Amino acid sequence: MESFNARRCRSIVLAGIVFIVSCQKSSLAPLVSRDTLPEPLQIFSNGKILSDPTQRSIRYVVRKGDTLHGIAWRHAIQYEDLVAWNKIDSPDLIVIGSVLRLTSAVGRSKSSAEVKANAGSYVTTNSLKGLTWGWPCQHRRFVHSRLGSGRGLSFKGVLGETVKAAASGIVVYSGSSLRGYGKLLIIQHSRNFLSAYGHNQKLFVSEGDFVALGEKIATMGSTESKEVNLYFEIRQKGKPVDAFNYLPER
Repeated sequence: MESFNARRCRSIVLAGIVFIVSCQKSSLAPLVSRDTLPEPLQIFSNGKILSDPTQRSIRYVVRKGDTLHGIAWRHAIQYEDLVAWNKIDSPDLIVIGSVLRLTSAVGRSKSSAEVKANAGSYVTTNSLKGLTWGWPCQHRRFVHSRLGSGRGLSFKGVLGETVKAAASGIVVYSGSSLRGYGKLLIIQHSRNFLSAYGHNQKLFVSEGDFVALGEKIATMGSTESKEVNLYFEIRQKGKPVDAFNYLPER
């Protein structure tokens, strides 16, 4: 039979182990709240956005290379709303490190229609009336992309194939600072409608340029993939819509 002293010694050792483990657990760094993450709406895996882009944070800290249109696109909100919520007088000038509101203030929100003309001066049309849509590339076989909302279209093509403007408008973003889209173009067609073209090899237009329906704006490329493809998306009032519903019959 085990002696009293042996049992007592083993109990003391076990208590010591439990104490050490509990101390280790208490010393672990606390989990970071999602509210403190710089971009909680975008979680990437192999170049694909896995989380829902319609779920957004309340505030955003401006970084180097940011534009208001890029920030609005990333957080699925309207550019005019972003300007109104933050009372921005000069939309072309934003300061690195400044904090932007991504939602309206309760009780004193402005609708995008109330924003002054220079905040959304690119196009004055408020609806689809007068907008004509066309296919953004020659290849018309596509799949619904898993990037972002899943409502964009992915067209397979060949390297250097022409990418065309799907409707007339003003280029409001031209660059590669939005992760997951590669070299990206965003065109504003009206107060409510935007279109985007991602994974390009080369961009032929710059921010502020007017483009006509069918005009060559880029060439197809690839981003973190061996496959050449064009990512195409249409947004209405900042929200992704099924782009296929706006394209003409093949």
